[in-house]
Amino acid sequence: MQIVHLSTDIGGGAGIAALRLHRALLQAGLQSKIITKYGNVTDDTHHVIGATTLVNKVAEKLGFLPNWKIQKAETLKKKPPGFEIFSLPYGTIDLSKHPWIQQADIIHLHWVSDGYINLETLFQLPKQFVWTLHDMNPFTGGCHHADGCLQFENDCSKCPQLHIKQQYLAADAFLFKQKVLKYVGNKLQIIAPSKWLLQLSVQSKLFSDFRHTQIYNLIAQQFSYKPLIDSRNKLNLPPNETVVLFVANDVNNMRKGIQFIIEAANKSKHKFYGIGKPDANLPSCINQLGYLTPEELQWWYVAANVFVLPSLAENFPNTICESLCCGTPVVAFNTGGIPELIDNNNGVLIPDFNATQLLMAIDNCIANNQHFNRKQIASDADKKLSSTTVLQMHITLYQSVLC
Repeated sequence: MQIVHLSTDIGGGAGIAALRLHRALLQAGLQSKIITKYGNVTDDTHHVIGATTLVNKVAEKLGFLPNWKIQKAETLKKKPPGFEIFSLPYGTIDLSKHPWIQQADIIHLHWVSDGYINLETLFQLPKQFVWTLHDMNPFTGGCHHADGCLQFENDCSKCPQLHIKQQYLAADAFLFKQKVLKYVGNKLQIIAPSKWLLQLSVQSKLFSDFRHTQIYNLIAQQFSYKPLIDSRNKLNLPPNETVVLFVANDVNNMRKGIQFIIEAANKSKHKFYGIGKPDANLPSCINQLGYLTPEELQWWYVAANVFVLPSLAENFPNTICESLCCGTPVVAFNTGGIPELIDNNNGVLIPDFNATQLLMAIDNCIANNQHFNRKQIASDADKKLSSTTVLQMHITLYQSVLC
């Protein structure tokens, strides 16, 4: 059984999840390869393909490729404010003749937006396909989070995330997806990490006829419980300092909710530490850690009194899973697939998108620290998110689609 994974990148939550699954399959003795558009080659089972020709590279760089001109939200000049990336499905890279694709028994798609693959030629291959959803884009006309809009159940013809003169883009993309999905017939299996996203996919016009399965993202085994004092010593942090940890990879993305973190941090006595790309616009009350290695990240999870995810929409965040596996309670808004991970024993769910409520939840979580048994949080998370179990569920699914 040969599996080939397709992912735009190996960074970000979706890319990391794809790479972890690929590596776990290799460790289990299966034949697995991964093809990405971006990223550094990790080993001889990873091919970074980029644009396939010099002409494509130049056209992409200059913005002449049709999809590249409208791929990201900032290039849609009349797009209403407050929305993020809007991706259309016209990929520029034809992988149908790639030797790894030709040899594959199963082609496993992950997050493949940003003008990556030509779905029309790919889905005409006599292969079995699996597609793991990391957001809503595969079954919409272009948005990655519909923000309550249900047009993906029909035709996406009146997209609220586009200017009225651009709404045809979503409708055309929807029709294109309908066409290419006819090629795949019954050879496509959908995976959703959360029940929330699975239900939305089942409701969608594009994916309603395909088989669906819920399987969590695979979390690296290195994220595990350690005593808090050990991490404080490791990181040279004062033992009595109250540490609030969060991820700030995309400060300008309103959906990530960093604006709530900033407001809360400005009013708080706690020490806020942000992981991710440094940004000069973040206030001095936030200590920016930059990008961390997985080992460094694990120690910071363990060192934190609480991990905060202020996102306004999320599927099944790796960061929450990693924090819980380390035994650190989580504060987050009650949105998307997040409630499937957090209960009264491992964190606090905030009902409204509000900085005051966010800070109150952080304060309560830290003040009632004794309520949260960190060792038990880690144990419960390991049982639920066990990498062994998640890997076996993928293998079983692969075997079933080949029967």
